[in-house]
Amino acid sequence: MLFAGSSLDSFSDDVIWTYVTSRNMTAVVVAWIEQSFNGAESPPKVHKWPVSAFPTLDASYVNKLDMCTSHTKVELLKAFARYILYTTYLELLVLSSI
Repeated sequence: MLFAGSSLDSFSDDVIWTYVTSRNMTAVVVAWIEQSFNGAESPPKVHKWPVSAFPTLDASYVNKLDMCTSHTKVELLKAFARYILYTTYLELLVLSSI
């Protein structure tokens, strides 16, 4: 996963977040967002990533999208927006135009 032979428990949620967003792993992050805010009991495994084992995200992560591409950022902002989590008015306008 992050590093061969290591368990997810040994990494903080910030490290996991930075890893998956910097690699533009959109499906994994969207599943993680849904798991955290929707409370899905058993989300599907996405690309062998056990999202249910990830720590629960909080609303502050909507502002931590600096490491991904603009396309991935838009997709993740839309995922956060499903749970009424917005960063700025400008990003809300961007989302509404898509």
